[in-house]
Amino acid sequence: MKTDILILGGGSAGCVMAARLSEQPGLTVTLVEAGRDLLPDVPPEIASRYPGRAYLDGRNI
Repeated sequence: MKTDILILGGGSAGCVMAARLSEQPGLTVTLVEAGRDLLPDVPPEIASRYPGRAYLDGRNI
């Protein structure tokens, strides 16, 4: 697969850039996000959600 634009980082700016650029016909955009690994002692009910937002979920209190 050919990639015209490679964006490293899936934060808010990276996602917006990828979305806008991918609207152009014939342009292939690849968005790469590595993120951080969860620690092995994280409960499965929290680990199953996006780790950056788990603290906002009231069920995790």
